[in-house]
Amino acid sequence: PFNFTLMHVGWDAAAYRREVEAVEAAVPDHAWPNHVLGNHDVPRIATRAGSP
Repeated sequence: PFNFTLMHVGWDAAAYRREVEAVEAAVPDHAWPNHVLGNHDVPRIATRAGSP
């Protein structure tokens, strides 16, 4: 299953961890989550968070 919520989580490590843990707890053992950080509707993660 796709996890699109990470595109809208603030750039905060604790927030990302909470979201990833919540999704992985909800996904059945035989499934593999797909954590999405951007798509055609949302700017690239480097644009939103800043390039190193």
